[in-house]
Amino acid sequence: MLSSILYCCAGLMWNLKKKPNRGVVFGFMAEDWPNPDHELGIKQIIWFALPIMLLVAAMIAPFLF
Repeated sequence: MLSSILYCCAGLMWNLKKKPNRGVVFGFMAEDWPNPDHELGIKQIIWFALPIMLLVAAMIAPFLF
């Protein structure tokens, strides 16, 4: 069950894209998906990716200690 959640979180984070007229969205919501030519915009995406990263870190941390 937890591995499925981890894979889902990884997929969502991987699909974050910055679109000029829409802001940060999931890439699969665009009509032209998959399109590798989208602007990355890591400064804008990081704030949307951070909660996903924290969730994954919280799920993995108990196994490290």
